[in-house]
Amino acid sequence: MLELAGVGWSENGSFLIQKSLKRLAKVTGAQSLKFFGKILCTDNDYFVAQGVLSEAEETSKNPIQEARGVAANQSVFWVTHDLRGDWIQLPDV
Repeated sequence: MLELAGVGWSENGSFLIQKSLKRLAKVTGAQSLKFFGKILCTDNDYFVAQGVLSEAEETSKNPIQEARGVAANQSVFWVTHDLRGDWIQLPDV
């Protein structure tokens, strides 16, 4: 229904998102990776992916920062402005 109304992604756009997420999962080893959304900005639009990393986190320099996998850092987020390019992992909070 949404596609008929013109809301959503084109067939080509859906294909690019799917392939880009598969490449991200392969490169990072992320588990339960999903497309989170798209942020519209003035210069570039950013695509956001959310997932869980299976590897342990290196020790944090900030003692008050929560460890990965706990509370606010339960998920890891990546962004890109080009689905054919590399994804950038956002830092933990």
